[in-house]
Amino acid sequence: MGTPALQDPASVRLQYRTVDSIPLHSHPSADEIVEQLLRDQDYLLNKEIKQRVTELNQLLLKAHHQKMKVELRTAQFDTMDGSTVTYLDVKLYKQL
Repeated sequence: MGTPALQDPASVRLQYRTVDSIPLHSHPSADEIVEQLLRDQDYLLNKEIKQRVTELNQLLLKAHHQKMKVELRTAQFDTMDGSTVTYLDVKLYKQL
């Protein structure tokens, strides 16, 4: 088998779509773009929180094997803007 024959560049048809040929309904509005970015940020934060919880669970298992007592408590506090934030408080005990 020989090498494939090269095509003459003039005979190769390239298909490009210009911006004018794209239907108007396929252009997302600025609001749709912002909404998609916010959903992406929420998704990424969700994944990060789940990953951190998995890591925390692994550390809690290590603490158990080292005979440490771990207390976890959730608490809420008010922020300066009037909203409420939940945080995690951790206490670790090791018998001496």
